[in-house]
Amino acid sequence: MNGFYILAHDSKRLNVTLDIVNNALNDLVIHHLNDRFYVDSYGSGLLLRGVLLHFLRRYDEAHEAFDEIIHLAKQFDTKSFLAPNALLEKGLIYLNLKQKQKAIEYLHKSLNDYKGYQLESRLQFRINAAMLTVKQMDN
Repeated sequence: MNGFYILAHDSKRLNVTLDIVNNALNDLVIHHLNDRFYVDSYGSGLLLRGVLLHFLRRYDEAHEAFDEIIHLAKQFDTKSFLAPNALLEKGLIYLNLKQKQKAIEYLHKSLNDYKGYQLESRLQFRINAAMLTVKQMDN
């Protein structure tokens, strides 16, 4: 989701992108019959929605998207990166809000609760970077 940092300071483009994601999610919900990848596709859309909402500082809505991903975790492919990424993103929101303990809780869950998923090492780098930011909050 690092690519969204390019758009981070352009709320107009973030909102346009959010509209595209929301429309795609709505279409997916309406037309998902016989789609064996529906849950994974829906979860991917929710992750995009949550990240966009995070950048728009609509934190409660972002949390809802990430919580839905976490709730769906057992339905995803066993190597899915969606749930651990949702936990990381929740941790990053708490980090932005200076809620250190909550940030640490979700960063640790992301690191420890899931193993063997796609792009695991990439996510671990992001978690470690976030943990460094947490440590700097003490200084």
